[in-house]
Amino acid sequence: MEEPFVKLFAGRLLPQHVARHLLRALEEGERFGADGRPEVPGRYRIELNADDLTALRRHHPNLDEQLTLALVKVVERMDLRTHQSPAVQLEISEDLPPRGVRIMPADRVAPIPNGTQDLDLAQIMQAHTETGNGSRIQAYLIIKGDRTFDLTQSQVTLGRALDNDVILEDRQVSRYHARLRHRYSRYILEDLGSTSGTTVNGFRVQEIVLRPGDLISLSGVDIIYVETEPLERAERGETQPFKPIKG
Repeated sequence: MEEPFVKLFAGRLLPQHVARHLLRALEEGERFGADGRPEVPGRYRIELNADDLTALRRHHPNLDEQLTLALVKVVERMDLRTHQSPAVQLEISEDLPPRGVRIMPADRVAPIPNGTQDLDLAQIMQAHTETGNGSRIQAYLIIKGDRTFDLTQSQVTLGRALDNDVILEDRQVSRYHARLRHRYSRYILEDLGSTSGTTVNGFRVQEIVLRPGDLISLSGVDIIYVETEPLERAERGETQPFKPIKG
């Protein structure tokens, strides 16, 4: 179904691509205030290749405003606190190649205009968010079927090196193989440039939002991602302290 559209827009920078970069910048800029509430920069300057920006504005003349209003929606839905009122400004960069995108927090960005059409980014956000207050989910990993690791941190690294959070003593596993990041009520799995790659349910992935029951494989080391209530598991005596796995 998607193939004709992929061919039609092959090689072009689309608004969806810019929105994904903006979402990543929002995630990477997240910090927690003294009261524990997440904070993010509110204003962003997005630099693009001159030809890309010209083409985008030809078909989407109000893209700055549309991205700004989408950003407002995300901030409100995730109950994020911003340093300034949300706003996005697109600019040309002479040193960026075609399809290149550079996003930086900005102190001075034009305010939100009135009377602009909204850009629907629901599909882009669906994989990264869930409706609600953005509270942390309860999840854990089952490693090789006989060990569990409760996910209580915002970031968890997996690999052969001893300074990983989850140590996998298997020679096929890279020293720093993969990373789990907690973002907007979901866990995102990211391959860290491993030698043999990372698969989820048999498909090789670079970055993916995990769903309950997903089977992760790091060079043959199988890990199941589970969402549940750790308290219930503790009451049943199922939670075990994590131990390194020897290959």
